Amino acid sequence: MRLYHVAAAALLVALSVRSGASTPAGSTWQVGIYESELAVLGGGASVVGAPDASDRAVGDLGGEASGRQAVILTNSGDSLSFVVQPADAGANAVVIRFSIPDAPNGGGQSGMLGLSITDSGGGAVLATTLNLTSRYAWLYGGVLDNVKLYNVPANAITYGISGEPILPTHLYDEIQIKLNVPLQAGYTLTLTKTATNAASSITIDFIELEAVPPPLPEPAGFLSITDPSCGAIALDTNGTGLVFDGSDDSAYGSMFNAVIGINPHNVASGQTMEKDYYSTAPQDVLQDDMPNSVAGGLSMFQLADHNFQSLSTCIALAASGGAYSGVWIPPGRFYVRGLLPLS
Repeated sequence: MRLYHVAAAALLVALSVRSGASTPAGSTWQVGIYESELAVLGGGASVVGAPDASDRAVGDLGGEASGRQAVILTNSGDSLSFVVQPADAGANAVVIRFSIPDAPNGGGQSGMLGLSITDSGGGAVLATTLNLTSRYAWLYGGVLDNVKLYNVPANAITYGISGEPILPTHLYDEIQIKLNVPLQAGYTLTLTKTATNAASSITIDFIELEAVPPPLPEPAGFLSITDPSCGAIALDTNGTGLVFDGSDDSAYGSMFNAVIGINPHNVASGQTMEKDYYSTAPQDVLQDDMPNSVAGGLSMFQLADHNFQSLSTCIALAASGGAYSGVWIPPGRFYVRGLLPLS
């Protein structure tokens, strides 16, 4: 099983497929990467990982980070700041790669990260709080288990190879926010651990500043996947109507925490491509097997299958030699479960 999350990004298959919030073919998407270990640190913020980038330890916050270093915020008020460089002037979106500790028994916990932006004169441009979760990050397993990883440590012990060390991996996740105004050179972005915080620490690997272009218009002669003849359904749990709404994409459905391993809730099935953990937490309103009004009355699995069929139908219609030149994906979050043929 392969899971795809199309968030208004270009999807190219054998025939022309265009997306509503992407850049034209052959153009570039402006991205500036700011490593946390090069930021200005405040409070008790500190760098983790070896200075010579020699840290390669599995499950280590430094070893798992880009550049093998990251910055950890432990106390309330700990912070790191980045100054926007001229090359990134005009960026209107921020992506933050972060890690917060897992819950003791797995399943994740929450944390809060303050994001503030000031102009070159120190004037306030933006102040907001980002809600983080580790529910979709930490996995556990042994090296000899190959691809069998679990998001509950006890399951790795129960179903893994006997005697194998249970190592954590996939420590980091990302969250993004679309800004109302573009950034200018000399602006300062500051990330701060808030006082009201369930997470004992927040680790920042890097931030990306992106210049997200406006949605492209639907090309003439293209068939939209939301056309009634196809019927794809975009998912918008926050009800904002926005593709970039400051949400953690992975929080849009527990099914997308796709852990490879035997499902302990259905061990007899022997399926090694099933999830090993099915959340029943109230905050996970989009359960794999529970219909949801926000998902058109479908469960998440059903929605992903429905959208896969919708996309497949659109591609077949456009390739049938009729009136359509290609397939159009409008702005939105479309969950798809399946592997499209490329020829």
